[in-house]
Amino acid sequence: MEKKKNKSDESKPPLMALNHSDHADDTRLPQTNS
Repeated sequence: MEKKKNKSDESKPPLMALNHSDHADDTRLPQTNS
């Protein structure tokens, strides 16, 4: 269970990190991440 949760957690951070960067970039350059 802990191993599965770790894998899911690793798959989630990338999405959150991208969303965070996208949000900050959206204010400056939405195409920066793209």
